[in-house]
Amino acid sequence: MAPAAKTVTAQTATVGGGVKLGVLGDAAANQGLAVPTGTWATVGAGSLLLGGMGHLTRSRGLSADNIVGAELVLPDGSIRQLGPDSQGE
Repeated sequence: MAPAAKTVTAQTATVGGGVKLGVLGDAAANQGLAVPTGTWATVGAGSLLLGGMGHLTRSRGLSADNIVGAELVLPDGSIRQLGPDSQGE
């Protein structure tokens, strides 16, 4: 079973590990939304943390500009929650 976007509601998507941009884009499109991601559907959604230039970049900014939070697993196994209330820029 391929990973899927967990939820897409009210202009926010929750995405699990291994989700590809094409799956995320399809899930958003099913809700009448678009995701400002890169143009390669086979790239993992985790690449959004690095930038992400696509067709909506001029009007919506880089993909990374639209991330509202993330849960990262560090090499030592610890988990960090990142977001506007938990971590500065």
